[in-house]
Formats: sequence, C-alpha cells, structure tokens
Amino acid sequence: MQAERIARRVRTVYGLTNTLAAPLTAGAPVLKAEALFAIRHEMATSVADVLSQRLRLTLLCAGGGSEAVAAVAGMLARELGWTTGERD
Repeated sequence: MQAERIARRVRTVYGLTNTLAAPLTAGAPVLKAEALFAIRHEMATSVADVLSQRLRLTLLCAGGGSEAVAAVAGMLARELGWTTGERD
C-alpha cells in the first residue's frame, strides 16, 4: 500500500514516531503528523477545519473522511485542552 510506504519514508527522513508517521485512518492518504501540524502550526481549531480545509479529506476519501473524525477530535482535545463534552 502506498500510504504505508510513505509512512516508512517519513519515519526515516523526519525521525517521526511510528504513531505520527502512520496514516490518519486506514487507507487515508495523509499521516497523523499532518493533522497534528495543522492543529499546532496552521491554527486549525475544529474537526471540519482539519479534515476539509487543511487535509482535504472531504474531497480525497470516500465518505468524506468521516472515519477520521474521532482521531482528529482526539488530537484537537489534547492540543487545545478540550473537555470530554467539547470533544464529543
């Protein structure tokens, strides 16, 4: 799978952890590190912002990236200090 090959290359070149160099979700053409970058450095503050504006998953994935919602919400919650209620 191309995503796995890219993930291995990113781990090697950038020294990312296996966690961040993994695809955001199974079959997604983006890495977890890309979502985290959008949150930390591009000031993305909502799940919709990350998925549609920053990563373009709403266009690139069947189902509009809906399988990545929980993963991105969790990242946003950790980075922005959201409560459980705000995350859900």
